[in-house]
Amino acid sequence: MRRMTMLTTTMIAAAMAAAVVIALVVGGDIGRVMLSGS
Repeated sequence: MRRMTMLTTTMIAAAMAAAVVIALVVGGDIGRVMLSGS
């Protein structure tokens, strides 16, 4: 039971970290395109 909870918590934390990284990368690309476009 505890092991499954730890696994789920780790997966959720990893998914959140990946989402943050993807958001930063995509946001950076969009910002770069907007700056270069204007």
